[in-house]
Amino acid sequence: LSLHDALPICEYSVEELAFRKALFLTEASDPRLRTVFNVQQASIEISSYSPTASGEARWTLHASARLRQRQPNERANYLEIEAISQSCTARTSREEFYQQSQQMGFQYGPAFQAIQHVDTGTGVAIGQLHVPSSVETDLSNYAFHPALLDAAFQVLLSAARTAGGSTAEHTAIPYLPVSVDRIQIFRHPDQHMQAYARLIKADKR
Repeated sequence: LSLHDALPICEYSVEELAFRKALFLTEASDPRLRTVFNVQQASIEISSYSPTASGEARWTLHASARLRQRQPNERANYLEIEAISQSCTARTSREEFYQQSQQMGFQYGPAFQAIQHVDTGTGVAIGQLHVPSSVETDLSNYAFHPALLDAAFQVLLSAARTAGGSTAEHTAIPYLPVSVDRIQIFRHPDQHMQAYARLIKADKR
């Protein structure tokens, strides 16, 4: 039984999500993934195991989080997207965005290229998302498809670029999220969506 089937995910929020160590996949790697859900502590841990030459069993923790049940009257905060968009002074096309992402070392396959364009201002970005055709038939298997969640994170890259300048050196700096305070899903995704990112702080760590 999957966690998706065991819990009505739209009634829960994911909190204290920490990305502890990246999982690098090479042509020679064949890692086993394990998701552990502790009901008593409402915690989740995602680990991987790669066989060693000695046969030693060694699991590596990659991410951890906690689940919190939402209150019945809990609603999403309303954003004045139209007002926010008026502060945006530049637009990055789909082609430009993924070219810049490639320069930063991110190579997104077709399923992860949901961004159509991104409007940016100082420290803010609004991305227009469209569900890629390659994941349409898979949407019903998720409360919110991982490729679309990843696309929302991609918009944050644009916000980080605007805050640090437009030099070639800065544009090439890769930014990755290391933690997320809370993720809440209020409904299933639509074909067309907007992702809003506001940069509060960024450094080179």
